[in-house]
Formats: sequence, C-alpha cells, structure tokens
Amino acid sequence: MSTTVYPVLADGLIDTITRVMRDGRVEESSVEAVGEAIALCQQARRAIKAVREEQERTLADGRQVKEFVAQMDPLTGVLGRGLVVLSGLVDGLGHRDLSPPMMEFLSEAKALVREADALQRFLVEALAKAKVPPRPIDWNRAKDAEAAYTRGETTPFQKRPKAEPKE
Repeated sequence: MSTTVYPVLADGLIDTITRVMRDGRVEESSVEAVGEAIALCQQARRAIKAVREEQERTLADGRQVKEFVAQMDPLTGVLGRGLVVLSGLVDGLGHRDLSPPMMEFLSEAKALVREADALQRFLVEALAKAKVPPRPIDWNRAKDAEAAYTRGETTPFQKRPKAEPKE
C-alpha cells in the first residue's frame, strides 16, 4: 500500500470504532458484533503500525521535508483529535462491569489507543524537527574546506559498493 492509503485506512477505522462506541451501548452488543469490533481494532492497529513503519523507512531513506510536512501534518491533526475522543470513550468503558468478550474488546481498544498515541508522538516529534529552518551556511568554513581539498589535505567521500551476497 502507498503512503496515502494507510493513513486514510487508519483514520476511517478509528472513526468507525469511535462512532460505534459513542452512538451505541456497546456493552449490550451481541457476541458477533463484539467480535467484529475486536477485528476492527486489530485492523486499525495494523494500519497505524504500517503508517509508522513506512514513515520511519522513508525518513531514513532521506525523504524530502516539504513533502513529509505536507502529507503528515494533516494526518497528525486528524489523528490527535480522533485519539482524544477514542481515548475518552475507552476510559469510560473501563469503569463498567463488562462481559468477557467486552473485556477482550476493551483490551484491543486500549492497545489501539496506545499504538495511535505512539504514532501521534512520533509524527509530532518528526514534524517539529522537519519544520526547524536549516542552519545558515558557514561560507568561511566552506572556503577553508575547499582550500584544504585543493592542497590535497582532504579527499571527497566515496560511496562504498554494497556487498554482494555470497554463495
């Protein structure tokens, strides 16, 4: 899946879970409905985990800052708002007398909140770093380095070829 699909999927699943919890008395749901809600929580967690892994990978590969901010800033806001609502609903559900299937749902919902919160914190931190303006170029240092290269005191970095797999 692409970078744009995972966030939409995660947001949609979190929104669906939140609406169901807010609009209905989930503790009175059938065992089948609770099973479906558990599956939705698990699917949302997988999507959130995929967003995080994909962003970590692309940032490690040198993703462009403007592109990252343009794509992830809106997601961070949406995720933050959805997380506040879902977290409140999950906390409220934890204070009720629940059946064993509902306890399993509560456990999955809490895990979803933790995973979404970890992604939110990661994105906020990455966005804060991405929005910091670059340091100004020290032209004197650049001239000194160029002069040292001209005198043969330094050599440019050379990429090492990747090791070939051994047979």
